[in-house]
Amino acid sequence: MGYRSEVVFAIEKDIVPLFIAHIADKPAAQKFCFKENDYHTKDYNSQGHWLFMWNNVKWYDGYPEVMAIRSFIDEKLQNLPESWANEPEEYYRLVIIGEEIDDNQVEGWSFDHIHIQRNISI
Repeated sequence: MGYRSEVVFAIEKDIVPLFIAHIADKPAAQKFCFKENDYHTKDYNSQGHWLFMWNNVKWYDGYPEVMAIRSFIDEKLQNLPESWANEPEEYYRLVIIGEEIDDNQVEGWSFDHIHIQRNISI
């Protein structure tokens, strides 16, 4: 069956054109983002931001669709023109919850209300 994760990836409306251009030649990423998601909106927070959500997904670094999102974050956003006022981390949020209790990842400063919440159920 494989290790499964829950993933949310949100991007500011200003970088949506960069994201579209980045995945334009990556069919696996296009399919993953636009057809295989569990939720996607092009108007997150009613402000034109994009949000993708995948539940029970295999999020492995070697998968082409994951590599496309990673390279967008690690390469495209890290090399924004100097004319952009904000730090790269201010344009996105990536939250990943793995199957193990301590396997969590949160990246990016935007959309800080998207977070992992722990509580005790009785």
